[in-house]
Amino acid sequence: MTEKKEEVFLKNLQRLIEHIAHDNNKKKQLKQIKLKQSKTNNINNRGCIQQALRLPGLYTFGEIMEHEHAKALKGTQQGEWYNVLELFASGTYEQYKANSSKYPKLDEKQLFKLKQLSVVSLAEKSASKVLNYNDLMTRLDIGTVRELEDVIINCIYEGLVHGRLNQSKNQLEIDYVSGRDINAAQISGSVP
Repeated sequence: MTEKKEEVFLKNLQRLIEHIAHDNNKKKQLKQIKLKQSKTNNINNRGCIQQALRLPGLYTFGEIMEHEHAKALKGTQQGEWYNVLELFASGTYEQYKANSSKYPKLDEKQLFKLKQLSVVSLAEKSASKVLNYNDLMTRLDIGTVRELEDVIINCIYEGLVHGRLNQSKNQLEIDYVSGRDINAAQISGSVP
């Protein structure tokens, strides 16, 4: 990989983050993200990925995954960072817990975002358009209803899930959900 290609990757990632920050009125968070050029691009790419995973309002990761510098992480000692991009693009919290050695340790904000994305995936797959609190608490490794409702309310606020909490029945009633990134397995499975 050339230094020029790395520079283009970092600029594109920065533009994507700026676009999301602007769209979601998140300029304050954008100021905290500093993308630097580095000759050791794996270290720099890892830092960019960590920042993207923490950024509020960024819930799609396919564009970052498709960049050649992100792809270059596959099969290297830093490959866990590409794996975590795949996880955030189309995986779930359950997959993270089941294969934790495949991924870097996530911080609290990253785990919260992964739980939000998992709610979206579960809502997409729900034929009944209802998610039971007990099932969600088990799948997301959440101990209290209040903590679960914080995740769900944030999903609704961010526009990831459209629906309502039914506290008397302890369930999330879903109207519709925002889509997530589609992985290669999902594409090949949907083509006849």
